[in-house]
Amino acid sequence: MSGCSETSSTFQLLNICPVRSLLNSGTQHRVDLSDGIHIQKALLPSKFSQLVADKTLKEGTIIQLQKTVCRMVDHE
Repeated sequence: MSGCSETSSTFQLLNICPVRSLLNSGTQHRVDLSDGIHIQKALLPSKFSQLVADKTLKEGTIIQLQKTVCRMVDHE
């Protein structure tokens, strides 16, 4: 799961945790995604918060991402 992919990818949501958005008063969600081999942490955009609130997106949900944005974080 390294790098950015233009093709669709299927993942399972392993964990969903609300986090306070610094840019607005909304809530975003940090998620752990698994492709069955790797686990990747991601930040769900606040526009999808209603899907979490109404339990359309919940732990165990299988999702297919059509488009992803990757940002490399330097820990040095």
